[in-house]
Amino acid sequence: MSNFKIGEKVVCVDDSAGRFTGEKLLIKGEIYTVREIYNGFGYTDLGIDNQLKFWDSKRFRKLD
Repeated sequence: MSNFKIGEKVVCVDDSAGRFTGEKLLIKGEIYTVREIYNGFGYTDLGIDNQLKFWDSKRFRKLD
């Protein structure tokens, strides 16, 4: 289960390229807003800002 909430501000801690597309769309240290949360089997993905894809929640931490 996710400890993130929709509307919450998060900071990117891992901006490596996406594993499926190879695109680098995140910026380490950048602040994003959680718009959607997907809980799978043992993992959580976040939809952020106006991006159309989901990112592993391990790439983010809550904003202090």
